[in-house]
Amino acid sequence: MQITYQDMLKNFEKTYRYYNYPDSAYIEEEFKTDHGNTFHIASNVDTAMTELKNDIEQTWNSKINHLEQMKTDFRNLPFFEKLNWQLKHKKINFDSTAEDRKKMINEHYKNILDTIHVKYIDQNQTYIVNSPKIVHTGDNLYVVVTDHNSLDIGIYEATITRANYFARFPNNSDSKVHLEFDGVLKIMEKSQEFTFSFSANDKEFISSYSYHNIFTDKSTAIEFHNESIQTKLKEMEEKLIKIDSSVKFKP
Repeated sequence: MQITYQDMLKNFEKTYRYYNYPDSAYIEEEFKTDHGNTFHIASNVDTAMTELKNDIEQTWNSKINHLEQMKTDFRNLPFFEKLNWQLKHKKINFDSTAEDRKKMINEHYKNILDTIHVKYIDQNQTYIVNSPKIVHTGDNLYVVVTDHNSLDIGIYEATITRANYFARFPNNSDSKVHLEFDGVLKIMEKSQEFTFSFSANDKEFISSYSYHNIFTDKSTAIEFHNESIQTKLKEMEEKLIKIDSSVKFKP
């Protein structure tokens, strides 16, 4: 199923993920499709900017504190250990070198703070959703069990307890973002809870259990269930005819 940016807006909220690398930092606007990935995510760009700056400043302060601790440790060295270090490093003035290092650290992190930028979603982007329908946590689907497998044969209403769309971003040969689906369904039957994972392709949802068929609407599920029962009855009738014939004409 191919959809547009506007379709994505109708189905997913936007979030802002921030990245703090050693030499750069930025914020990326994205659709919240994968609910399992919550690292460094904020609900709006201002919050993301505040949290990112705090993160950078913590790293910055940590570098400076580490340097100050090194200076303190050097000053507290016993006299002969300090003298021995100075004799081995005649061309290095520790205090001067430490100050140069501090200046470099300050300039480096000030530059990172000054160059934070936001990467917004391309509104012309096309998305390929690998499921017959976009579903969310809390939505109901219908499961038709055609043979006994943890559940008896029948139709069951199931609730989605987890729905994730993992985004696979464009490469050189494909300009579209692909959204791959996986989720978990829950069925309550006779006060017992039954859960199982399911995935999807562009035509159908696929249960992790055999003989489980998943539908988005009840009428289709009922139709499929009735056809399945009729097929089973026909198969049983054919088997009975074969048995009856083999008994009747056995020499």
